[in-house]
Amino acid sequence: MPWFAVDDGFDSHPKVRKAGNAAAGLFCRLGAFSAKHSTDGRIDGVVARGYGTAAQLAKLVAVGMLHSAPHDCDPKRCPQPPEDGYALHDYLFYNRSRSQVEAAREAGRKRQQKGRDTQKEERTGTQPNLTRDSPEFQVNLGWDPVDPQNDSRFSGSAAGQEGSSRRDTLQGPTVVPSPPLPSPLSPKGERGAAAEQPRPGFPGRLSELKQAIADAGLIGIGWDLKASQDEYAWQAVQRAGIPAMVAFAVNSARLKGMPAGASAWVTGWRTLEAPSQQDGVSYLPATAPAAPAPMSHNAQILARARARRSQ
Repeated sequence: MPWFAVDDGFDSHPKVRKAGNAAAGLFCRLGAFSAKHSTDGRIDGVVARGYGTAAQLAKLVAVGMLHSAPHDCDPKRCPQPPEDGYALHDYLFYNRSRSQVEAAREAGRKRQQKGRDTQKEERTGTQPNLTRDSPEFQVNLGWDPVDPQNDSRFSGSAAGQEGSSRRDTLQGPTVVPSPPLPSPLSPKGERGAAAEQPRPGFPGRLSELKQAIADAGLIGIGWDLKASQDEYAWQAVQRAGIPAMVAFAVNSARLKGMPAGASAWVTGWRTLEAPSQQDGVSYLPATAPAAPAPMSHNAQILARARARRSQ
């Protein structure tokens, strides 16, 4: 759908101010009609008189917004009026011509058709018809027509099932095998030994710490540590030692309760210092003291009563 354009100075242009609001409104209606019907700014006299009065048309002609007779304006900017009709001044300078509108519509139709064709190919899975002798086959599939062994590449009962298939080897100058993809449906017990190897630092090097924590009675602790937390814990093992870390965990559990995971202790483990030695005896770093058991409500009442009697 074409648009009729006026610039942002239209409202205060001297010609518009001289013509008045009614004549300016008529000019915009005639411009919209020309854009809708692609008349390149030419308006038939009957149409123009059906949109406005003779006085309004005369004002537009008088100020130069309309032409009712042949004129000497630039033909690339301003069309010549039809017989017994009008032409909008500078219409082709601000608006697209009929040929430009039709070219844009044709380009749009081609883009839409191309998009529909692409969607159809994607839905139907259409593939180019590749033959053994086509260049696409030779380039995309690594076919070497000069290699005399190509004729026996897939010989055998099932593409090399009787022996080594060339699809799975490095034989030939142009064939590059693809690594096998692991199947997500494979049972855990059937995966390769490499898949069973733990990631570096998870969780093998903390196994002794985990066992010591469990031996201290802290059961059911999760060890899903981030990479940074695992590293901090390992540094604490090397710096402060496992006994100090276990002592910190036990005291923390008494104070705050049993955590869901060992990550709750990592920050505290980072503050532990190396054991100090005196006369050949190593002393563990100080850990948080155990919190006293909370007093019941009745015990608190009795304690307050004893305090009052003692005063």
